[in-house]
Amino acid sequence: MRSVHVIRLTVALALCLLIPACKSKVNKTNFEKVKDGMTLDEVEKVLGKGTKETGDGSNVAGQFGVAMPSTPTSGGGETYTWESSANTITVTLRQGKVVHKRATGF
Repeated sequence: MRSVHVIRLTVALALCLLIPACKSKVNKTNFEKVKDGMTLDEVEKVLGKGTKETGDGSNVAGQFGVAMPSTPTSGGGETYTWESSANTITVTLRQGKVVHKRATGF
């Protein structure tokens, strides 16, 4: 019975490696596709669903279940983050359009 579960897990992992949808979209190629003036919908077509930053910016309070009021980024706007392993892409939007992007890890 246990070997059946191991085999299923192995097959699932192998398929994930073969299916492009399982690969992270947080990479240098997709980072370069994000351009100033793009909308959030356009960015999410490239990177997938992002996480809107709120509160203290690092979500430390949220990790401990403490509610923090949303604070805008410097100069206003909204900041979204995409993470995968050690790679992170951060995009700032003002008036619904990308005005800044930053990447770490690659």
